[in-house]
Amino acid sequence: KCDSNTLAFTLKEKAKYRVVVKFRVQREIVLGLKRFVVIKRKGIKVDKSTDMMGSFAPDAKKTYENPFPQEIVPDGMLARGTYTAKTQFIDDDKTVHLDFSYQFKIAKDWA
Repeated sequence: KCDSNTLAFTLKEKAKYRVVVKFRVQREIVLGLKRFVVIKRKGIKVDKSTDMMGSFAPDAKKTYENPFPQEIVPDGMLARGTYTAKTQFIDDDKTVHLDFSYQFKIAKDWA
């Protein structure tokens, strides 16, 4: 289980990564689903991004898959450290479908 007090993973400097979200829509159509991410380091906001995912029809058997653009981990002594991220999936009606926080670390090596 993810929370903002437990280190979820470590990223190596200059590593390339891509986030892929898999989900199902069960009861009602979801219009204009967006992913909001706020990243903080020592309580100070260092990054904020919004990614549009689209609209999705309900289908209990179909699993939707949404890959986000590839990103590169920043490097350098100032980038190293522990970060806290808060992610929300919100639709056009301002309904929060998922809200979670986690911690990650940027390090020189994977260890």
